[in-house]
Amino acid sequence: MDGLERCRPCGALLRRRFALESTTLVWIVVGIVVLAAAAISARAAALGGLGMTP
Repeated sequence: MDGLERCRPCGALLRRRFALESTTLVWIVVGIVVLAAAAISARAAALGGLGMTP
């Protein structure tokens, strides 16, 4: 078995990692948009500030 055959599962893991990271990033962006919309509609700066906390 050469090095290429041993590394084939690595490609699948990298694709899965990229998919999970992309999903996480999209989820965070959606949360920020929803929180911003809620803060604007409620005219509450504190609600907007809540999204800035880690």
